[in-house]
Amino acid sequence: MDLTISPYSLSSYEWSVNWVEQLKVTGNERKSGTNKSEMKLLKALMVVPIIGSKQAELLFGLTRKKADKMISEKKIIKHTVVRNNQTIPIFTLGELGAEIVNHPHYHKNYWSQYEIKSILKCLSFYNLYQYFSEFEMWKVQQPFTGIIRTKKSDMYVYVLNDKGADLQRYLLYDEDFVKRMIIITEKKEYVEPLIPLLAKSQIKLRVALDSDIFLKLETGVNNKMYFLDAENNQLIKDEFT
Repeated sequence: MDLTISPYSLSSYEWSVNWVEQLKVTGNERKSGTNKSEMKLLKALMVVPIIGSKQAELLFGLTRKKADKMISEKKIIKHTVVRNNQTIPIFTLGELGAEIVNHPHYHKNYWSQYEIKSILKCLSFYNLYQYFSEFEMWKVQQPFTGIIRTKKSDMYVYVLNDKGADLQRYLLYDEDFVKRMIIITEKKEYVEPLIPLLAKSQIKLRVALDSDIFLKLETGVNNKMYFLDAENNQLIKDEFT
């Protein structure tokens, strides 16, 4: 795969998804315990509800053997996304997993409502989160995918894989807007039409390209984020942290 192209590009790849239906939890599964790393994964899926298998392994130590165990216990459910001819395993929160973390709004087979675009937003978030994994994740309303709560403040993460009409509406009409934001996108040019609104809102903005995040994860090459120079209405490269 070309590492200069976003691994989640809608324009460069053909995508499909194969969902698996949820099976009923029995009393035997409820007898299984839950260790610390499993609990972290389940809590993460309560915030951002779809994760790739590789991301789950890097962030939460979910090896294939551990994944098979959690699947058999109905804590998580395995599905597949297909990018061209490549199959990518993904996981969602199972019924028993939802019970363990006391998910207040869990719906059976909730993943069936997710289109490819929404799935890829979740995967983009988890790729970015690998650089901030010492901080907590928090659930957030649309149009954002999640919040990364740092010591300084909350960073709202928005994944831009279209024209960003929902973010434009949020910028125009929300009076209590966020102070810090990271936009993940395929190309810097996708963000540029939003710059005047973003600059007016006085948001501390960083922009990360999917391909840069992926390149660093795969090779260690330290590409840079962009930050918003509000005075000059432009994006400038900054250190990737």
